[in-house]
Amino acid sequence: MKCKIGTYRNPLFIGWLCLSVFAVSQTAHAKLKIYYMPTGNWERNLWRMDADGNNKELVLESPVPMSSPRLSPDGKQILFTLPPFLKAELMVINLDGTGLRKLLANPPRPMNMSGEWSPDGKWIVYEAFDPDLRPSIQVYVADAQGLNSFQIATDLEAGTYGPFWFPDSKRIGFTVGELDAKLHWVDADPNAKAKEMNHRLIAHSMYWSPNRKQTIVIAVIDEEGTTGLFLGDALGRRLDRFNDEENPGRAQWLPNGKHIVYTGGHDRADVLVVNVKTKEVERLTDDGQSRFVFWHDSALAVKTAGKLSTSWGAIKRQVIDAKK
Repeated sequence: MKCKIGTYRNPLFIGWLCLSVFAVSQTAHAKLKIYYMPTGNWERNLWRMDADGNNKELVLESPVPMSSPRLSPDGKQILFTLPPFLKAELMVINLDGTGLRKLLANPPRPMNMSGEWSPDGKWIVYEAFDPDLRPSIQVYVADAQGLNSFQIATDLEAGTYGPFWFPDSKRIGFTVGELDAKLHWVDADPNAKAKEMNHRLIAHSMYWSPNRKQTIVIAVIDEEGTTGLFLGDALGRRLDRFNDEENPGRAQWLPNGKHIVYTGGHDRADVLVVNVKTKEVERLTDDGQSRFVFWHDSALAVKTAGKLSTSWGAIKRQVIDAKK
């Protein structure tokens, strides 16, 4: 008889299965590493620690300064910007410190910065800057190899900046204008027309929760007047200020969907983790000189030992059976 998930009659099996999944989840959290950098204008040293702030270690001494480092979705490469005094330029380096290279073979404008990987790792969105042109900043997209660059939202006459990807890797959000700035989105297509997204918000970054039902936004809202950390719905609306800190640094959801890691602190910089529901904050660094840059969750190696099958294997077979 073909069975579907949820039709098991043996409560012992169900208990074993839940316990196995919980154990794997706990092991995965133990493997989570949070990467951070010392504060300063242009840093070369990348550090990491466990999700609870323990086991801090230096993992990368870059041969060049790194600004706004971003980890690729596969966890193998870091995208960053060279500082302006070295000519703002997008660079890529392997996480182990090898393979340093320029991203763009033929940059569309003299200065290129603020790159962000698409969630599927196939594309990179970035700001292209030319002081001799107006508007001076525009948003471009290139493939992960740094080729085939094209401008998006070409129908807009004002400057575009602060790009971020939607979870589907097909849409890009960004801010338009300066004094009367508004948030827009556009399909990642050179011919697509931009659409307004939110009138009250100037977003520096926006990230979706793992279930895509909530967003964490670093932004300025008209009535607030200062940059803050906000919790919003799936479209970055209905924003509620998340804490009383001003000008927070980079923030991201942790994979459990229950916590957010970010840079915070009054007149200092530390890596903090906050519980989304209770807003309880845990300080992972306490030197006042550390800023969060990204996290990386090591993939679990799930293998079959002899004739024994893993819980993941059992689940997969049941899903296949259910579809027959």
